[in-house]
Amino acid sequence: MGMDTRVLATRAAGNPVFFASLAGAVDGQMAYSPGGVIVRDEQGETIGGVGISGDLGDVDEFCAQAGIRASGLVHG
Repeated sequence: MGMDTRVLATRAAGNPVFFASLAGAVDGQMAYSPGGVIVRDEQGETIGGVGISGDLGDVDEFCAQAGIRASGLVHG
């Protein structure tokens, strides 16, 4: 959806029926917790994403962002 999973979680909280329907449409393959981060190139174009899980969502997100920065790309 072109945004970090933290943003998705915020939007899902405000519109649960829509996001439940959306999750059903993609066979449950969506995450609504911090840890999924969009990767962009130097021009701001989306080129991929990084997803980390294993700790609290805030820590997962921090680690994903650190890895993206270490690679010379940008996140968010």
